[in-house]
Amino acid sequence: GYMPKERPGNPGNTFNQKVDKGLNSRGLPGGGIPYLEKHGKKMVEIAHKAGKKIILNINGFLPVDYAALTILAASLGFDGVEVNLACPNIVENNRRKPIFSFNVELSRRVLSAVAQVLPANMFMNVKGSVITDPELIVKMAQMIRKFRVYGVVATNTFPNCLLWNEDGTPQIDTPDKTGWAGGSGYQLKASTIGQVSQWYHALT
Repeated sequence: GYMPKERPGNPGNTFNQKVDKGLNSRGLPGGGIPYLEKHGKKMVEIAHKAGKKIILNINGFLPVDYAALTILAASLGFDGVEVNLACPNIVENNRRKPIFSFNVELSRRVLSAVAQVLPANMFMNVKGSVITDPELIVKMAQMIRKFRVYGVVATNTFPNCLLWNEDGTPQIDTPDKTGWAGGSGYQLKASTIGQVSQWYHALT
């Protein structure tokens, strides 16, 4: 995933590498727009040479961030963008980045910003966090239907999970020292399948 600015990612131990109880707080490390400007066309070339479409996962703090990345993706020849409304592990000034997919209006503003600059020959996917409120899934689906969305990625890591080491310290280092990290692995299989099923029913 890419944000407009280069990010080093979160420091310290950000991944516990467990299959059954995975935790991570990577913080979207990446080179941002400068990296894409330098390497994006080559990325597209490699994918298209293999007969594959290539989608750019885009992230931001504001709707304009997503729009800027969409414009760049179009200029580089990407086939689509994946609008990531889900990332739970970014901390700026000791404040966690809001998870847009938990808020219909914030999500609508982001999708609207992307839709205004998305060329007709590109498609848009939407990625959200696990939503435990069935009514919110329905409301999000109703909002998404208003845009030219090709597909929905139903889950990201489960936000704000926590496990301790034997000495009582969090397994994952986070900038705000909470240890709250994204859960993954086998522990999420049932909830993930449930999310896919709920989104299917909400969108059909």
